Amino acid sequence: MGSSSELPCFFFFFYLLLLLLFAPVSCSRSQRSCDTTDFNALQGFVEGLESSALGWSFNGSSSSNCCTWFGISCDLGSVSVKRVIGLDLSNKSLKGSVSSSLGGLDQLKELNLSCNSLNGSVPEELFHLPHLELLDLSMNMLSGLIPAESNLPSIRVFNISVNSFSGTHPILAESSNLSVYDVSLNSFSGPVDTGICNSSDSVQVLRFSANMLSGDFPAASGTAVPFPSSLSMQTASPELCR
Repeated sequence: MGSSSELPCFFFFFYLLLLLLFAPVSCSRSQRSCDTTDFNALQGFVEGLESSALGWSFNGSSSSNCCTWFGISCDLGSVSVKRVIGLDLSNKSLKGSVSSSLGGLDQLKELNLSCNSLNGSVPEELFHLPHLELLDLSMNMLSGLIPAESNLPSIRVFNISVNSFSGTHPILAESSNLSVYDVSLNSFSGPVDTGICNSSDSVQVLRFSANMLSGDFPAASGTAVPFPSSLSMQTASPELCR
């Protein structure tokens, strides 16, 4: 009788032992909600900043839950490992350069770094994000050229205004969803390329003001529309692409 009565107790304690052994593994897996590539991309971005008060915690482990960090949004499609799809750090007093590591956020849909003090050139990797729908780098101190071979097939809103970009303005070929295009208050020069009209038939906003552009705007209708004589306030409306 004694041995049979001890069997339930044995199985009970054996069950508890199994729980203790596997509970830490389960917990660590449940906390792994940040993809390793995304984690490294965010860490590289912060390392390129001179100062930030984002409060992100990098402990050297890809299990960090970056989806709970300020300014970051993740997809809801995965239970364990989620991907970063949004990064909104507008008006956060960020100083420094934009790291090429952000190109590792290959599922990113929205990137808003506007109203900061970021400087230097923008890495080419940011202009090759296949799912990016919104790119807002406005009101910084960014400079340099925009890659001629930019490939943003999903872009809807493209705003790089109030910076110091130079060279020819970006065309965004194959960006069939483009609705807002703002390159105003930069140092772009040369003629306006009609390719911006060929990119999308849903353009609602076109802003070219306060650049060093010259010549006529080659409207899609075939009628050249002259810019105002004061080239410091060049503007164009979406009707020019009709």
